[in-house]
Amino acid sequence: MSSLTARSFRLQSLRQLIKPNSFKRDHSTSIVTSTVSNDNGRLRIEEEKYADIYSSSIQQPYKDVLESLAKRTENEFSNANMMITSLQGKLMCQLIKLFRPRNVLEIGGFTGYSAIAMGSGLPSKAKLTSLELNEKHAKMAEEYIRLAKLQNKIEIKVGPASER
Repeated sequence: MSSLTARSFRLQSLRQLIKPNSFKRDHSTSIVTSTVSNDNGRLRIEEEKYADIYSSSIQQPYKDVLESLAKRTENEFSNANMMITSLQGKLMCQLIKLFRPRNVLEIGGFTGYSAIAMGSGLPSKAKLTSLELNEKHAKMAEEYIRLAKLQNKIEIKVGPASER
């Protein structure tokens, strides 16, 4: 067999063994296994589930309000993918608790999920101002902020951020 033929045979054999997106990768804990995907750097699904399960959770009553808000946003808006995930919400809450800011500015609040997640971790006298362009999104955010009893900490302002 010539070297060129042998090389192409090996490549063909490798291609059959290793199909795209079929690699298995063990997580460092050996608990989480996921497939390699073309997800442009996003967490793999199984790793995100693992991180979500073992992350510090957002306390009640905020957790129920956030779950309800997420379901309603997904049902009412075709662009619900703009909302952060529960894992990202937990991270935002933890960062707020860690840094204890007096003021937080959120540009683009959507339906308020991230504002409530951050607001749940705010110190007692701190304020969060969320700027939202769409009035319908802002109204839903205000409704759920009231349900979470965070209206004394979170203010929603409607209109272009450049005018605020």
